[in-house]
Amino acid sequence: MQTVVTVLLGISVILGIPLIIYSNKRRSQPGAADFIWLAFTIMIVNGGYIGEINAGTMQAALFWSGVEHLALPLNPYFWLAMCLDYTRARHRKTIQKILLFFPVFYYFVFYTNDRFHLYIIKYDFVSNGYFSVLVSEKGPAFLVIMLVITAIGITCMALYFRGYLRSARIYRTSYLLMILASALPWAAVYFNIYNATFLRIDYYSLMMVATAVLYLLGLFRYSIFSTMPIATETVYRLSEDAIALMDGNGRITDVNDAFLRQYPEMSRLTAKSTVDAFCAHHNEFRGLSPETPELHFHLSSGGSTRYYSAKLTGIFSENGIHAGNILQVKDITVFMEYQNRLRQLAEQATERADTNELSFLQAQISPHFINNTLGAISSLITRDDEAAKNLVVDLSEYLIHCYRIGNASPMDSLKHELEAVNTYIKIIKVRFGGRICYAERVEVPMDMILPRLVLQPLVENAVRHGVQSKKDGGTVRLSTVGKDGYACFEISDDGVGIKLERIQNLLSGKDDKQGVGMINIHRRLIKYYGEGLHIQSGNGTVITFRIPLTQTGKKAFT
Repeated sequence: MQTVVTVLLGISVILGIPLIIYSNKRRSQPGAADFIWLAFTIMIVNGGYIGEINAGTMQAALFWSGVEHLALPLNPYFWLAMCLDYTRARHRKTIQKILLFFPVFYYFVFYTNDRFHLYIIKYDFVSNGYFSVLVSEKGPAFLVIMLVITAIGITCMALYFRGYLRSARIYRTSYLLMILASALPWAAVYFNIYNATFLRIDYYSLMMVATAVLYLLGLFRYSIFSTMPIATETVYRLSEDAIALMDGNGRITDVNDAFLRQYPEMSRLTAKSTVDAFCAHHNEFRGLSPETPELHFHLSSGGSTRYYSAKLTGIFSENGIHAGNILQVKDITVFMEYQNRLRQLAEQATERADTNELSFLQAQISPHFINNTLGAISSLITRDDEAAKNLVVDLSEYLIHCYRIGNASPMDSLKHELEAVNTYIKIIKVRFGGRICYAERVEVPMDMILPRLVLQPLVENAVRHGVQSKKDGGTVRLSTVGKDGYACFEISDDGVGIKLERIQNLLSGKDDKQGVGMINIHRRLIKYYGEGLHIQSGNGTVITFRIPLTQTGKKAFT
């Protein structure tokens, strides 16, 4: 029997090592840091008890009891600290500081026991028929300590139970494990008070074996230190998106408040509440499956129409086990309205450009670019709301710069033209990321006047037919310097280059399909300044032109 108890206690000490290592890797998660200290104190307590039950004399047994009590006062403290952090209890830091009185009091009464006998009145070293154990007559301070431990145990279980009730069902097993792991050692304390244990063995230490197994199961099977309870409440419960959780069998186990507002019949979930049954009652979800995890739909009610996107995402544990799925329904009405307005704006501007003095701008505006950007907005809506909003704003600015409806002047300031360039670059970088780099150097007055939509189409041309055609992308540079009374512009790229024959065709107007309004820009520059674009190409392309620098910027235009 002595060997059996020693082996069981030894197992708890050995299990403490992987528990500490595993938790240390996740020490930033709620409760993990305090659990490391808790596991360490358990290892010391159980290691000391192994020595106590194998001691041959009372003096040796008391020595090992002293080893146990090096960590025993800290055990309940870290237990509650872990619970407070794991459940994200309010004022947890303040409570932890106040609770420090417990280990201080415990150490005091234990190490002054020889003088005051407040903790243990007397010890006996008796045989239980198998081996000798310490038996003690408890003092008043011992009972006070047990009352505090009782309060700590009840508090922990209450907080875990509160978390259990407020958490999504998929996470509730973790809370049940925490409740059980807190209840076992707390209950063992009362058997020890009355020396009513089998063979007079300290059940507290033995319960640590069961507790270690529970935590081992919780850590490696249910990942109790990789899910933030606070995230469940704020992201899941309070999310504006409608979210439903399903287990591995397709049964809907929980829904958040937004889902209930949209589908109130899901307030009562039963064993028949499966995703297949739900989709059968709501035709808009038909076709949604792990093979087709995304779809868009619209619902009309009371004369208005709202647009939605639905996405099915698998839930996998750290060891790759499929635990279930998440159904997320997002209201994308605002984005669809933005997209429709932008399309209308583009159509209206194009129609107006055909009938007024701004018709020359039509050659510079790429419908493919607008459509591709609208497509990028649609794809971002379900992945990154903020990025989609920013892209909508950028595209709006781009259209305003390009069309400038209500302003019939063919001229604009360098400042406004550079704003159009930078807005275009921002949009391109959202679509192509780090493949496109842009550098700008301006050394002339920002209020100088130049023809509208010269710079942006040239930069766009460098991107589309220069660096974008390269596998690894490249860099586009725009520089403007003053020289001999002229503002000299240079747009260069390190892209694939243009053949000489193509350059000649572009400037003659024979081949403008691959250049964004190149002939249009070339002719307008010749009209205003007597000379147009100069193009050189090899390893990349360099386009230059110059505009006279005058005080007002208008002398050369009249």
